[in-house]
Amino acid sequence: MTPGIPPSASDVRVERADRVLTLTFDRPGDQNRLTRDVLLTMQGIADDLRDDDEIQAVVVTGSGSEFFSMGILNPPVRASYTKEQILDLVRIANRLYDAIEALPQIVIAAFNGAARAGAAELALACDIRLAAAHATFRLPEALWGGFPGAGGPVRLPAIVGRGWPCTPPTACGRRPRPWPPASARAARSPRGAPSAS
Repeated sequence: MTPGIPPSASDVRVERADRVLTLTFDRPGDQNRLTRDVLLTMQGIADDLRDDDEIQAVVVTGSGSEFFSMGILNPPVRASYTKEQILDLVRIANRLYDAIEALPQIVIAAFNGAARAGAAELALACDIRLAAAHATFRLPEALWGGFPGAGGPVRLPAIVGRGWPCTPPTACGRRPRPWPPASARAARSPRGAPSAS
């Protein structure tokens, strides 16, 4: 184990293989929701990684195959918190996501299922996002009467472009696909489509 990186907490499993650190949200009974404790554990890990020369890549994933994470706040959770508790969670999430974005290591979000709200925003702070064929990604806060407050509205258009996130309609979380399509990229390529030979 790298000095400073804590052993697995009950809600975040920490595993090291050579120079790769894997962080797994392990709250399957709660859809791997990012609680205050999970966010603070992740912040401590990010703080330690900032000066870690041994770890070269970090993989963030969720346990099980159904959920990467259902995020931080959803309507029932939000209704149970005071305004101050909500603002505290949003501040903690913003600090964490900014810290993840600034890490010197390559950070990979490995979607093994649904990523919603704050979890989708966490993935946007990562360098690379890899998704299982059945995985979905959504920022549903507006449907809940809220706003994605942990960087999603800034990071998403920076990654995919300003006009694309909701065009075509299938791009809105129903069917992820590369953009532009491979056929369009190959047509623009001076050498044509790549070949295996």
